[in-house]
Amino acid sequence: MIGFSTFLRRKNTPPFSIKSWFPPIIVYALISFFLCFADAIMSYIAPVEIERHVSSELLMGMIISFSSFVGFFCDMFFAQWFHGKTFVFFLFGVFATTFLFPLSFIAVPPWVPVLLFAMAIWGIYFELMKFSDFHFIHTVVHKDEHAKAWGLLESILSLAYFVGPLVATFLVSIHEDAPHYGALGFFAVALFGFILFLQSYRLHHAPKEGDSLYVVPKKISTLQELRVWAVLWKKIWPLYMFIFTTILVDSTFWTVGTLISERLRETHIYGGLFLPMYTLPSLFMGLFAGKLARPFGKKRIAFISGGIAGLLLALCFIVESALALILVVFFSSVFAAVARPEIYATFEDYIARIGKSGNDLIGLQNSAGSVAYIVGPVVAGALASVVGDRQTIGVMGLTLMSASFIALLVVPRKIQMPQKELERIESLY
Repeated sequence: MIGFSTFLRRKNTPPFSIKSWFPPIIVYALISFFLCFADAIMSYIAPVEIERHVSSELLMGMIISFSSFVGFFCDMFFAQWFHGKTFVFFLFGVFATTFLFPLSFIAVPPWVPVLLFAMAIWGIYFELMKFSDFHFIHTVVHKDEHAKAWGLLESILSLAYFVGPLVATFLVSIHEDAPHYGALGFFAVALFGFILFLQSYRLHHAPKEGDSLYVVPKKISTLQELRVWAVLWKKIWPLYMFIFTTILVDSTFWTVGTLISERLRETHIYGGLFLPMYTLPSLFMGLFAGKLARPFGKKRIAFISGGIAGLLLALCFIVESALALILVVFFSSVFAAVARPEIYATFEDYIARIGKSGNDLIGLQNSAGSVAYIVGPVVAGALASVVGDRQTIGVMGLTLMSASFIALLVVPRKIQMPQKELERIESLY
């Protein structure tokens, strides 16, 4: 395991080698960029296309939420099945599934079972990507540099989700299937980068010798996994709920928000910036991760930032003009972009401390996002049908503000990991 500053410096490697020019974190981030760029194109176009083929926003939300329903079970079973696996294994899984997502929209008719299949594929590869990110940072980055590493990765991935919707709107103006072919192309670029990575960074595939996260335990049952999750939940539930709420807001933007963006684009020259301005702050705010946490600590700055982000989103109840709405969303996202890498870095620290149960904690943490994306599109679609799209964003802002305030009150400065309880559960099987 090496420090953040160290892996940003060139090594003494042979000339013309990729490794001599790019440290592993940069190549990994570029692979992730093209994966997320393609995913951003599909994330933008999928709700619009699904709404075109179904009868209501509520049904659209239910279909989209199926991806996270599948993702939730992936979080549970991946943690059971893939103990001892490294980020390379999880990236192999990503590339074994990604291409099926856009192909599902262009190769077969848009029947509901086909749309559900596409959503299932989306849920599977997205969870594999998240497992890969946690394992990569755990393997390559020193514990003290987790916040910086997550900030760098968050900034690069946010660039993908900033540019992706802009490219999607351009492609859809050419042909309704053009975004799907574009996504296929960028998935292919990511695969090419992954092949180069495998050839160039052989020493970075393996975990550090003796790392307890990669010790393969005896066979884990579903019941045991649930008991492990229950023990971990008791310790980290406020953090879990905070992550759940932040991703609930995100799921709302990628369902109802895409519809708002399309409608604003039809009436205002800058209306298409609604969703890109939501993702823009993460391009630069993630780079300050770690520095901003020093006066307060990672958890505290995450909760404070989340509360301010929620308060600003609540202004959507009273803001009506397109320009003001875009600015409110932008400034809210500035604070949300601080909260996300800080809370992920907090979990990365816990994963490093908890040893061989780290995979279980990754799965539990990831499940917060899956549950949010199960509930979010359905709730957002239902709320939008009743109160309107803009007011739905305001409701989610109030929810985030409340969750941040509760977490700030109840989370202690130091959370002790339940090592003895976890060992006792394992000894029972």
